[in-house]
Amino acid sequence: MSLEALNTFGTLATVVIVSATAIAALIQLRHLRAANQINAMLAVGEALDAKTVRDASDLVRANLSSAINDLDYRKLVVARVRGTMLPDIKAEYADLAAAARFVCNSYEELGNLIKRGFVDPEYVFDRYCVVVLRSWKELELQIGLVREVLNDSSVWENFEYLAVQCEDWQRRYPSSYPRGVRRMQINLPWPVPTAQAT
Repeated sequence: MSLEALNTFGTLATVVIVSATAIAALIQLRHLRAANQINAMLAVGEALDAKTVRDASDLVRANLSSAINDLDYRKLVVARVRGTMLPDIKAEYADLAAAARFVCNSYEELGNLIKRGFVDPEYVFDRYCVVVLRSWKELELQIGLVREVLNDSSVWENFEYLAVQCEDWQRRYPSSYPRGVRRMQINLPWPVPTAQAT
């Protein structure tokens, strides 16, 4: 075998080895990205399922729709936004206002992570759209009030962005269940209780 043939063979072998290394690196990067996304989703899940978030969300869900119609509650929110204090604050209203702010801030952070590309939106939307949209509807008037007081529509805009993206997702995918896959038949052995009038 001539020196020229050995040189050519060596060059080809180098190209093959470098190509194989590049392909292996791309596969590793793909797996690393998948692992990072899994870790991010687990962190999002832990954050949204934390007791503090659940308790604040439950408080908002149970009380905000009636409290926001009470002038005293709205005065409290306005005073807090302006940085002033009210002399007579109902403890339950102070707790509710703090809970509403906490829930808004939690979804604000999630919206920012999605907007900046740190978390894959497909995973979040598939899992949390219903919760995000319910929270937005529950907090919409509170958010509007705060924005009006500050004359600033950027307040909790990442939460708004998240809610808009979730609405769009639900329009595109009315069900996240894979098409063509059979469904399980659920037969309830008892009647569904009727809703109690409040």
